[in-house]
Amino acid sequence: MSSARILVAEDDPALREALRDVLALAGYAAVTVSDGTQALAAARAEVPDLIILDHLMPGLDGLSVLRALQADPRLRGIPVILLTGAAHDLPPQPGVAAIVEKPFQMVPLQDTVRSLLASRPAR
Repeated sequence: MSSARILVAEDDPALREALRDVLALAGYAAVTVSDGTQALAAARAEVPDLIILDHLMPGLDGLSVLRALQADPRLRGIPVILLTGAAHDLPPQPGVAAIVEKPFQMVPLQDTVRSLLASRPAR
């Protein structure tokens, strides 16, 4: 079992809960938040191993959170999976390790999480 800490920032309560449950079943410790402001505060407090970040959220949107993460030397190396309903409309974003388009299947997302965590240097 992994002890990796994953921050999930998703404003849809059902999807947020499903992500938390799927990650927990895979052995990850998932912390969930519902908006960008909470995501940034949680990332600064916890320094997670990976972040799953919704593109469109209330308060700070995902791209604003991403810019703040990239500006912080403690957080810029954390792999970020960006969840979006329109991946084809997004230009490449610095700091995004993977873009997952909604709706998505949980197993491929788990595979992406596992792959990104495996390729991350030890801290």
